[in-house]
Amino acid sequence: MMSKATRMAEPTCSYCRRCCDEAGGLVKRSVGWVCDDCDRVDDDRDLDVEGYEERRRQRLAEAQEY
Repeated sequence: MMSKATRMAEPTCSYCRRCCDEAGGLVKRSVGWVCDDCDRVDDDRDLDVEGYEERRRQRLAEAQEY
């Protein structure tokens, strides 16, 4: 059984709090360490926001034409 100090030293994902080893692929981000799965979800969210902003700009441009 691992001691508490050993478990605390293991890197964990800042989002899902899962312990990840080197194979798990943690990446350093502004929020802390993030696993590959959570990083992909975050990238998808960023794309959704960018797509939303682009659609909003298009709607505003169309509204200004009228």
